[in-house]
Amino acid sequence: MTLFKKKRLKHFPFFYLLPFILEFLPFIAVHPAMAQNLKFEAAVSKNRVEAGEQFTVTFTANANVSNFSPPSLSEFRVLSGTNQSNSMQYINGNFSQSVSFSYVLAAQKEGQLTIGSATVTSGGNAYKSN
Repeated sequence: MTLFKKKRLKHFPFFYLLPFILEFLPFIAVHPAMAQNLKFEAAVSKNRVEAGEQFTVTFTANANVSNFSPPSLSEFRVLSGTNQSNSMQYINGNFSQSVSFSYVLAAQKEGQLTIGSATVTSGGNAYKSN
């Protein structure tokens, strides 16, 4: 004698998947929005250095990018680089992401030296750093 009858599911109830779909939807939907507000910026660890003194230059984008093309660094000795760092955060329903490319450099001579713009590609568009 059977106390409980087993019910056979004819169709999988997709409402069980709804919480998972809603949780991961921001990861899927964020890329086009991020590409429109892409920021690609350069920063240095020191503004003034002596010849031979090392410093770091970092190029950071707030979205997933590709085809990083560094500026000419011929006036500097490259001690380390290209170093790449990726970061993704999902906090309180807000998704953010960044990619950084950095170099450790040393000036080869005294005087005013300039680091040019780097370029990246995102969503088929090219972006230059400041």
